[in-house]
Amino acid sequence: MPDTEDIGRVKIPKLLQKIAPVEVTVSAGNDFPEDLRPYALIIHCGACVATATLVRSRIRKARRAGVPITNYGIALAALQGILSRIALP
Repeated sequence: MPDTEDIGRVKIPKLLQKIAPVEVTVSAGNDFPEDLRPYALIIHCGACVATATLVRSRIRKARRAGVPITNYGIALAALQGILSRIALP
C-alpha cells in the first residue's frame, strides 16, 4: 500500500491542484499508458528501481507523442518556486 505522503500520488497532485484544476493519472510499474497523446505532461519518478533502458524508452515514447516529460525532482522544484535555484551541469 502506498504511503499516505507518497510523492507521486499525493504531494505532486496537491501542488498541481494549487496551480490549476487538472486531472492527474497515476501509473505504476508496467502500466505506463500505450497512447500518451491525451496527456499534457508526464512527471516520471526518478526511476531508482527501473532500468536505464526502460526510462530512455519512455522518454523516447513521450517525445514521439509530443508530450513533455520530466522527473519528480524537477517538477517539485518548479511547483515550489525554486527551480531557478537549481544548478545545472
